[in-house]
Amino acid sequence: MRNEKPAQNKKRIIQLLAAVHSGDATGTQALLLDRLFSELGYESKLYSPTIDEPLKKKVLPLESFRRDYNPSTDLLWLHFNLSSPLSAIFAEASGKKIMQFHNFTPSEYFLPFNPQHSKNLKKANNELKGLKDICSIALGDSNFNCGVLKELGFRSPVYFPLIFEPSIYENNGSPSIERLLRGATKNILFVSRIAPNKKIEDLMACYAYIKKYIRDDCRLIIAGKYNHEDEYFRYLVRHIGQFRAEGVLFTGEVTQEELTQYYRSADLFLSFSEHEGFFMPLLEAFYFGVPVVARDSAVVGETAGGAACLFEGRDVAQAAELAVEVLEYAELRDSMIQMGRERLGDFTYRKAKSRLRILLETI
Repeated sequence: MRNEKPAQNKKRIIQLLAAVHSGDATGTQALLLDRLFSELGYESKLYSPTIDEPLKKKVLPLESFRRDYNPSTDLLWLHFNLSSPLSAIFAEASGKKIMQFHNFTPSEYFLPFNPQHSKNLKKANNELKGLKDICSIALGDSNFNCGVLKELGFRSPVYFPLIFEPSIYENNGSPSIERLLRGATKNILFVSRIAPNKKIEDLMACYAYIKKYIRDDCRLIIAGKYNHEDEYFRYLVRHIGQFRAEGVLFTGEVTQEELTQYYRSADLFLSFSEHEGFFMPLLEAFYFGVPVVARDSAVVGETAGGAACLFEGRDVAQAAELAVEVLEYAELRDSMIQMGRERLGDFTYRKAKSRLRILLETI
């Protein structure tokens, strides 16, 4: 692809990330932006204090940043989603600066389960607030996140959504997972790290209601990383017995191949999550042709864009009836699957490139 001529005095763009992990949403977005910057004619570099081994060829250690950074010519781009030393580095750096806000969970969700993490989230909020007057541009990857920035005093944050890149999911899946989930049982899927804002206890209660009162041929798959010692996870395990929610599968951390297979094997994506900043799993479900039933909270309705069946509040009976309706009526399912695939068109690589070109021309 022919590179496009870069704007004057902005020949290099440097991205800063608090951590870069394989399969992590923020890291994936930074690597996609790295590609886009190069295609638009810019030199691009990424720096982080924490880098997974497979990504060390693409991301540089943070200690080399100060030596490499040239504030007179470089554009600095910070991805903000947690408290880190990068906040102070970004604040102190001179030159043109963009801050992209990926949201973080409000601290009160973690207070009953992990007070130290709740404290860290409060610190992240204070660090974010401290950046409001030092950015050339503040970006929110959803209108919801732009609203959060406005509440913290950021002037005129710019909507810059995440990119959905299908090539990430173009693998053969996992034969072992496919065999495990094969059969007449309906597979209800939720994809997420295990965290209190996801309201997985409500999800399990809804699933138990479906099993007890509507149809018994279902299993619930919760695909996401957890820690056996985490108090919220232990709370959920206790709830399995309380709700008699037999058939709940906590997968733990999954590979990309395994995640692909879970989506391919799913009959429904069901979410009770109460706080999301973007909610990429909805777009993943749309891509794999999995209809979505979700609680309409925070950014969920915005991300879905009319392509999901939404419910309000924590009424598990209402959500269960809606979920089974989607499972059982082929015409409704087909319509939702089609709308979901159309919704993906708003988050394509091509649209991101156009948005990015316009954004960079304003700096």
